[in-house]
Amino acid sequence: MATFNYSNSFVFADLTAGALNVNVVGNGKPSGFLVAGTFAGATVKLQQLIGATYVDLGPETTLTANGGGLFVTPVGTLRIAISGGTAGFSVTVVIKPIEL
Repeated sequence: MATFNYSNSFVFADLTAGALNVNVVGNGKPSGFLVAGTFAGATVKLQQLIGATYVDLGPETTLTANGGGLFVTPVGTLRIAISGGTAGFSVTVVIKPIEL
């Protein structure tokens, strides 16, 4: 499992049937979720594990183009969920706490 101050690049070869899920351990602090690159039809979103189900954190962390959003969740398991990627997909995902 990855931890906060997370940064990783993903390409089409990393995907299985156009999808990939990567678990990240949340720290409970206000944080930023940023994604940039070539989406090639993909959706990249951040999800929170609640019980046995992952739920989307919201529209600010559901991206189909370069962008990002802020979020706050309790300490726990988050997931970067990539779906719909086609040839040419190549993005970098960054999750970092906001230090005030």
